[in-house]
Amino acid sequence: MYRKTVYLVGLSAMLMGTGCASHYELASVKRTRILVDSRYDAAPDATAAKFMEPYKHRVDSVMGPVVGEVDHDMTAHRPESDLSNLLADIMVWGAKDYHEKVDFGVYNMGGIRAALSKGKVTYGDVLDIAPFENKICFVTLTG
Repeated sequence: MYRKTVYLVGLSAMLMGTGCASHYELASVKRTRILVDSRYDAAPDATAAKFMEPYKHRVDSVMGPVVGEVDHDMTAHRPESDLSNLLADIMVWGAKDYHEKVDFGVYNMGGIRAALSKGKVTYGDVLDIAPFENKICFVTLTG
């Protein structure tokens, strides 16, 4: 028993002596940005396309249905825009499902991740704009 205790104390002292100190030093930091745009569409990856092929029909059947139409391009601008106002209005409209009487809606500008182009709007377009599983929240204010 004494021998085990001495061994553990010695091992602990040795580990504490070395501590978390490191002889490594940061030599440099490099960063780069990779622009992902339509240039990659010009030469699609055949292997990736073949891998995705079995799923394409299913994804298109879910994301492709038209759910609306807009008569002009809609983008998000600060402090407000047609698109951000539309999203806030949709929340006010959706409040009726919760039996709430809402005076106004507020939408986080950082949560708007895409724009709407003039024409038909698909379910996939809607998910591009608001891809998060956010919850609607109601606040009662007095005064």
